[in-house]
Amino acid sequence: MAIIGVLAAVGIVGYQQYINNTKADVTKANARSLERWVVSTQLSRAGGLTVEPADCAVQTAKLEVCFDQTMVDPKGPLEKFKNPYFPSQPDAPILIYAATPVADGAACTFSPSKVARVDKTVTTAALTVITSPGTLVVSKLGTADSLSLTNNELRVGYCDSNGEFKVVGASLPF
Repeated sequence: MAIIGVLAAVGIVGYQQYINNTKADVTKANARSLERWVVSTQLSRAGGLTVEPADCAVQTAKLEVCFDQTMVDPKGPLEKFKNPYFPSQPDAPILIYAATPVADGAACTFSPSKVARVDKTVTTAALTVITSPGTLVVSKLGTADSLSLTNNELRVGYCDSNGEFKVVGASLPF
């Protein structure tokens, strides 16, 4: 009986570690997909091609207009994304657009920001937002803030299970 108890305890711990690693891997993969979308959208914009969502095309709007639409567009890059740490919560945050730079390893707190949830709603957070693990983050670098410019720089990353921001794309032109 003791042997079975020990084996069960080891198995449960191993299974929990497997689940945690899978959540972290899905979050990283989501952030990399978002990074690839930013890069390919910029290439399309620079070449004068049509981009989806249309609010991300070259125009005079601010960057946040593009990311507002990106967060909720049914054909957008987040269409099938879920927060792997909260898969059954429709109001779980999936993406934060932060208008100020966020450093690698910084705490995942942002203010003010746009927050997109899994249920495809976007809100502006006037107070400090402490995000949950699995949240993707697009952070604006520098002072450029118009889609009509080509010198916007973005940092793409995610919040890990320790509440720290991890960068996957350090200085992406947009």
